Amino acid sequence: MLLPLVILSTIVTISPLLGLLGTVRGMIIAFNVIGVAGVGEAGALAGGIAEALYTTAFGLSIAIP
Repeated sequence: MLLPLVILSTIVTISPLLGLLGTVRGMIIAFNVIGVAGVGEAGALAGGIAEALYTTAFGLSIAIP
């Protein structure tokens, strides 16, 4: 009976960290696009920023009760 609670607690603890990892990855992609395509390519830049925001929101939505 205690094992499912431990697993749930682990998931809730790790989720924000995975969201933060996704944020860092998304920002790396965004800065890479800036380096390759230049600052004027807003459409290409938006993909990395969107990925960063989605992973942050998903991680927080799991962790917040």
